Amino acid sequence: YVTSKLWVTENHPHLVVPALQKSLKTLQLEYLDLYLIHWPLSSTPGKFSFPIAVEDLLPFDVKGVWE
Repeated sequence: YVTSKLWVTENHPHLVVPALQKSLKTLQLEYLDLYLIHWPLSSTPGKFSFPIAVEDLLPFDVKGVWE
C-alpha cells in the first residue's frame, strides 16, 4: 500500500496531475493507493521554503484540487 502527498506549492488545480506524475516517476510506480493533500492551504508555486512566509500563502481551491 503506497501513499504520497501533494505539497502546498502544488495545491492548485492545474498542478495536481503534473505533481502526481512526478511522484509516480520518482517512486518508479504506475499508480498510488492513496494521494493526500498535505495541508489544507496553498502557497506560491515554485517556492519550496519552510516555514512558509505569510506573503506566499494563497487561497486554497479545495474542490478544484480534489477533482
